[in-house]
Amino acid sequence: MLSGVSGSSLLAHNLGSDHSTPGREYPALRSGGAYLELNGKKNSNSGPAPTSVLVAGFGFPPLTTANLTLYNPSVPSYNLDGGVYPYNGEDTGIPVSSSGQFSTDYEIPVVQNNTYDFTATDLGTSATATFKVTTPASSFNHETFSVRGGSVHAGGDVVLNGTGFYPDDVENLYLGNTTGFFALPTFDNNGNGNISFRLHIANATLNGTYTLFIVGDTEGYGAATLNIIDTDGGGYFAYNDSSLFSVTGVSGAWVQPAVTCPPSGGANASFWVGLNGVLNPAAERIGTLARCTDGIVTYSAFWQVTPFRLGLQSISTVAVAPGDAVSASVTYDGITNTFTLKIKVNGVSFTKKVSEFEPTNSAECLAGSEAPHEGAMPSPLANFGSVTFSSCKATVGGHTATVGSFANAPLDVLSWLGVQLTSNSALGSGGSFTVSVT
Repeated sequence: MLSGVSGSSLLAHNLGSDHSTPGREYPALRSGGAYLELNGKKNSNSGPAPTSVLVAGFGFPPLTTANLTLYNPSVPSYNLDGGVYPYNGEDTGIPVSSSGQFSTDYEIPVVQNNTYDFTATDLGTSATATFKVTTPASSFNHETFSVRGGSVHAGGDVVLNGTGFYPDDVENLYLGNTTGFFALPTFDNNGNGNISFRLHIANATLNGTYTLFIVGDTEGYGAATLNIIDTDGGGYFAYNDSSLFSVTGVSGAWVQPAVTCPPSGGANASFWVGLNGVLNPAAERIGTLARCTDGIVTYSAFWQVTPFRLGLQSISTVAVAPGDAVSASVTYDGITNTFTLKIKVNGVSFTKKVSEFEPTNSAECLAGSEAPHEGAMPSPLANFGSVTFSSCKATVGGHTATVGSFANAPLDVLSWLGVQLTSNSALGSGGSFTVSVT
């Protein structure tokens, strides 16, 4: 029995200077709306798997970025948080040229015979093409197992692929690190010894290097390395792991730091207080944001509640500038199921009330960076130097005190490679601490 192969990214761009594929001449933009070509054939194609498919798009908004997904509802999907994730893989941020074209090499992340849909979207423009997998490439007792992408944020998704396992076997999946391992869902493979499914990593999963193991009931073994990294920011959070409804408030204050932007590209730094977000897929938070675009920084106040697809909501009535004194709070009324989010910047206040039912079990004062859209990796962290949170307090079980009075834990911002980007000072008795860019 052969052991599995450690996973590496199966997704790669192969772009020329004009975002086209080197060595290939694309036809001029045609009328009739956006469309896709798969290996040079418009709207549909077929081939063996695993195979790299050249996906080319035409008629998309120029000089933007397109997102590409591959979908097959018959592929099993497992999610530790209980939801449904039918997509097999997503490629985001593909550059579109000035002529409305893009191309990317996409390795089919499934190996069973079936027909799959490629869908590209960009600013309301979309196009779909189908790819039919004709011959699965597998042989029993030559097991391989890989993770699509080597790193994932807690709360994110990974696609797991395997070939050469015992057909119609029951597969057992485990996630382990240096402190031990825990069992993930058990599932049947697809009948030909090949495996592909999407796994959602729970928000509460601690950052670190893990090994994903697949062990068949009859025969077969595979292993791949997975890096799980926090996206919840740097700072501290208080929690109560014995009751999902006992944490009902958080408050804190800070002085808005000046941000230094990289000379090109995007980056941001945000500072907030919030409920949930660390141990719960939901989050209700309010704070300030510094966003960099090609060396220019803009400051603003924001609020955000579940669902995340709504994104950060800018507060136009509150101006933010470096040196401004900021105080903020989030409270939850369990009788009316109402969250109240408040912020005051340089004496100007804003209040938002939102009615929703969410279990609450953590309160946090954090600094971090924001993803450009739901499901995307966070933007690079802008250099904010350091920020000091003063009097970070939580309300747990009706009692309000500093976060240090309750069960609490620190967080650090990590890059997608697992490099630590921030560090925290010790938590002071008054609920104060400093988050610094490393």
